[in-house]
Amino acid sequence: MRAILLEKDIEEHITKTIGEIDVQIEGTLKKGSGSYNPTPSKLANKKCTINPDNQGLIDMETNKPFEKYLQGALGVYFAYQDGHTDHLGRRIFRAKNLKPYLERVKLDGIPMPTPIYPRIFNKIEEMNPDISINVWEWKEETATPKPTEEEKYGQKNHFLWIKNPNGLVFKDTAHHGEKHLCNRCFQSFPSENTLVHHQEHCFWLGEVTQRVDLPVKGVNDFEQFKNYSQMINASCVIIADFEAGNKKPDLINGEKTHIISEQYANSFCYLVHWIDTGDVWGPFLYRGENATQEFVQRIDQELVKINEVLAIKHERIEIEEDKKRFAEAISCWICKGKFDIDTNEIERLEDKITYHKEKLKNFKKESAEYN
Repeated sequence: MRAILLEKDIEEHITKTIGEIDVQIEGTLKKGSGSYNPTPSKLANKKCTINPDNQGLIDMETNKPFEKYLQGALGVYFAYQDGHTDHLGRRIFRAKNLKPYLERVKLDGIPMPTPIYPRIFNKIEEMNPDISINVWEWKEETATPKPTEEEKYGQKNHFLWIKNPNGLVFKDTAHHGEKHLCNRCFQSFPSENTLVHHQEHCFWLGEVTQRVDLPVKGVNDFEQFKNYSQMINASCVIIADFEAGNKKPDLINGEKTHIISEQYANSFCYLVHWIDTGDVWGPFLYRGENATQEFVQRIDQELVKINEVLAIKHERIEIEEDKKRFAEAISCWICKGKFDIDTNEIERLEDKITYHKEKLKNFKKESAEYN
């Protein structure tokens, strides 16, 4: 009775009828003076979760039924990582040797029961840097989990810990092999390697990227072209840069989306760089109206000049030293990678070809003499 008729709630209970009080007392006694919610049957059959049992417990701080579901779920996680796997759901709030795992969870200033609200879980993660919390909602009708996207601030929530996420979605597809799931967005991947690559830049549910890669001085602060197989032999390149300004848009894009501002080109600069000779035409600068149309017209004129230069044919200069260096090369002059060839095998084949040519030549000569 003490859990219901607290001193500060006397006025509330005075206004209630005897029947309402009896119903409240009966409901509390049936719960064992706690607020434990049993695991739904379809979810329990999967045996992929641990449900902390707080039935019959009283919170000594509030003198009310124990409602620290989230503390129990996180405490179960830490205990499970240390190898405590036997009946964790029933023992997490009662066993003395598991109490340190509950105390390890920092929930200072977090309301209990804990509402589903992004700022609250961000605060929990700041106090507990070893964990990252993702909340999933279980649909008993379809027996599938789904991410909780709506904020449920005023709703009373009960939390369980998912010890085997793969098991929850094992039968979602016809492929019953092992699924590699992302703990943040719950997407499945065919292999662990693709999962690791995804997790490095997972955006979760609209949150910022999980990992930001910045260049390290002296390690990866220099980018170099490496895809040599996709190279194009370009005689020259045109390098251009635009500057733009903002103006208020005149149109509204659809019923819900409003264009806040619109950019327009107000100036540009370009140059033509010749690869073989190193010559540069320009730079050419333009500031004024209709910058885009002016750029297109000028590029058309430049293309005419470029084609006039390319129309002049030059004889290739190839000396014997270049031929010898090409024949003896064992690595690529661009990427410095070694050729995957066996020079000894090539020499053997060349000798064999020479032998067969001489044999064929002698055979033709003997045939002519015989005739």
